Amino acid sequence: AMLWAKQRGLFDRFVDIAYESFWKRELDIDDVEVLERTLSVAGVETAGFRDWLAGPGRALHDEINDQAFQAGVYGVPTYLVDDELWFGREHLPRVAWLLAGRKGPAPTVSNRSFAQ
Repeated sequence: AMLWAKQRGLFDRFVDIAYESFWKRELDIDDVEVLERTLSVAGVETAGFRDWLAGPGRALHDEINDQAFQAGVYGVPTYLVDDELWFGREHLPRVAWLLAGRKGPAPTVSNRSFAQ
């Protein structure tokens, strides 16, 4: 559904709508009707979505997955900073430190809340 929305220029809108419920495990991404509803709420046309999903969309999805796996990405969230691969949100302080130019002491691994 994200790839479908992206091809129609509405990726950000779709993600804004789907993101929270997905991460709360309230969005059943295996249910085509749920995906179509979410696309519609985001203003994305759904005519042809099911056929695309079963054919070209599936092939595109599989190709992207294969490329990610070959690059060492096997789950989300995964962060690539220079040549270092970081997996899991507990590494966000370190990723932010790396992106900021390694200023100050390196942070330890933590599982902080985004609300802090």
